[in-house]
Amino acid sequence: MLATLVNETKIMFLRARNPPPVAYMELAKSVAPGYTETSKTISFLKTKINAYYADHRSRLNSGARAYGEEYIDINGITLENMPNIESLGSFVNDTVIYQCLKNPFAQVSDEWWDNDKDAVNAFRLLIAKCIKIHMINILKCIDEPLLTNASALNEVKTLDYITRDLTLPHHNQTNFANEINFNAL
Repeated sequence: MLATLVNETKIMFLRARNPPPVAYMELAKSVAPGYTETSKTISFLKTKINAYYADHRSRLNSGARAYGEEYIDINGITLENMPNIESLGSFVNDTVIYQCLKNPFAQVSDEWWDNDKDAVNAFRLLIAKCIKIHMINILKCIDEPLLTNASALNEVKTLDYITRDLTLPHHNQTNFANEINFNAL
């Protein structure tokens, strides 16, 4: 049950980095059918989903921030000459996408990468936007040393609209995360 939850959470994270709490409940109930919403099992599974999400978010933001720092250093970027998303999109190659989302992408079947260019481009846009958000935050922190990255972390959470409608083929025998309709929640 827990292995299924881990794998399905990775797919759900790729679709939405900040889903509503009811999505956690839906996934937990799908993984553990027959348990009530108030059962200790469902509560435990929701806690695990929350922890997995925190880990995946941390890795995504750390990767995007590191790539943002690299881009700033290589290109001498300031707030005044910030690149647009299209320019960053050319920097965000398949390796950058994969490195920022390495753990969750381990669940996606290999042929997907070659066969669904629209979905890959959605992730390219997502990562480019994440990198730009972090670049702006990095540069603002230079001017305002007491500024934290909290605003950048929260802004990254608003980017679910880019990938929430994707269906991702994966190695799991279940398909719970792909069946969640985030637009209806």
